[in-house]
This record gives sequence, structure tokens and C-alpha cells, in this order.
Amino acid sequence: AVLVFTSCLHHFLGCDMPFVYQELRQRFPSVDFANCNMNPIMQKNGITPEQSCRREMFHLLKKKPLAARTLNLLGNDLPLRGNNELIQLIQQAHWTWNDSANCSSYADFQEMSKAVLSLYYQPSATLAVKLLKDTLQQEFLYLPLSYDYTEIQENLLRLANTLGLPLPSYKKQI
Repeated sequence: AVLVFTSCLHHFLGCDMPFVYQELRQRFPSVDFANCNMNPIMQKNGITPEQSCRREMFHLLKKKPLAARTLNLLGNDLPLRGNNELIQLIQQAHWTWNDSANCSSYADFQEMSKAVLSLYYQPSATLAVKLLKDTLQQEFLYLPLSYDYTEIQENLLRLANTLGLPLPSYKKQI
């Protein structure tokens, strides 16, 4: 896959981007191209370049049969480590997971299309998970990033309920 980042310069020059992508796809049929538009000039509303890039990146996922008890962690810039409550709940429920920030190959990335659920905590991934719901029928759960113990506990409870688990007590850790 190639993420093509166009900018305001391409627009100022009147570049015919649909033609460019058509040509790229014809010349390189084994390569997937994503239109990652980075044009923040004069942007006062609409989606941000980061939201657009994340959406376009996940638009590359090809439909595959869904795998039960499989979920994706989407929108992270760094992979989650296994020593946190979120991963511990996923493991306790015997679900497998893919982390978008931990894919080591394009084939690993394509495995994300099999998930039945996408978890995300970065608002910039909202458009990506909505796209996956529409195109791949993946449900999604937003667990907002927080530093408030009450909100963290509420997020963990929502995840536990989604995975069919009772919420463990975290009183020792607080």
C-alpha cells in the first residue's frame, strides 16, 4: 500500500487527482493507493487532515468473513502494552485483538478486516470506525482517553459489558 499525501500545492496547480489515482492504479494494479489529503490551508470547518488520513488508511481493508471474538484497537499512534486493564479484560474474555499501531506487514493490517468490533479512544479515529461499520459491518466502541478514575472505571465497565464479563475490582490499584 502507498499513502499518497497531496497538499494545497496540488490544488493550487489544478492537479487532476482522480486522473492521477486512476493512472497509478492502472500502472500498479498490485498496489493499493490511499488518498491522504493534507490541505489545512484556509480550513475553518470539516474534517481534519488526521481524520481524513485515518479514514483513508482503513478504507484499504478488503472485506473478509468476520471472525467471532476478534477486535481491533484503532487510531493509536503507539501500540498498547499488555500490562493495562484494557488488554487484560480482552484477554480475560478470550478475545483476540489486532492493534493498528502494531501491524508489522500489510497482510497483518488486512487481518483487521475480520474483526467484529473496533475499540478506539482517540476522537480522530471516529470517521475510520464509522467507515468500517458501513463497509465491513464492524461494530465499534468509543472509550475516551481519560485521566479521571471514575471515567476510566466507566469505560472499563462498558468494555466488560460488551465482552460479556463482570468488571473486576480495581480498588487495590487506585
